[in-house]
Amino acid sequence: MVNGLLTTLRAVVISLALPTLIYAGSASDDTGWEFVTDHEGIAVYARSSTDSPVREVRATTEIPAAPERVFAVLLDSDRFVEFMPYIVEVRTVARDSPSIWYLYQRIAPPLVSDRDYTLRQQREEDPLQGRYELRWETANEQGPAVRDGVVRIEICTGAYVVERINGGAGTRLTYRLHTDPGGMLPKWLANRANIDSVPALLQAVKRRAVDPNYHR
Repeated sequence: MVNGLLTTLRAVVISLALPTLIYAGSASDDTGWEFVTDHEGIAVYARSSTDSPVREVRATTEIPAAPERVFAVLLDSDRFVEFMPYIVEVRTVARDSPSIWYLYQRIAPPLVSDRDYTLRQQREEDPLQGRYELRWETANEQGPAVRDGVVRIEICTGAYVVERINGGAGTRLTYRLHTDPGGMLPKWLANRANIDSVPALLQAVKRRAVDPNYHR
């Protein structure tokens, strides 16, 4: 039973991660992290949150692809259904500007009800420095109304930071997420699944970025 719930929660978290605004590189955000695991070159950390029993997660990895290509994968939300598991619906519902938009997603994890949410996403780009950032926070008021049989996610904030390494031939990807999958699922399971799901998520981004057949 526990293993089945963990599988379900991992599915929810993987999908929630696809793209309070968090600046992942600020010094004030760099305290309290505890190293959890390293899985095939993906280092995972966690820390307690002051406003939720669910812990915040951070992970870093390196990808043998240019940062512009990795960032393109993260921005290509309309095609998440092609390579991210459990996502069944994604669409942009509004824009404030070319760099700020609202993204609705619905996911269908195993064993439990569908989840959905709308995110306010913001991008920042510095091509000269080879640094790109995508941040998000929940903005359900901008998206569709609650559906019968679908659990509305209320907490989902995070960021991807993409940085140039190896003279531009490689990328350091830093990922952060604070989310609660909602429903009646125990918080200790949510914490464990959040941590366990991170390597699978970043591996999916890696595979997409190095796939020679992928073109945005």
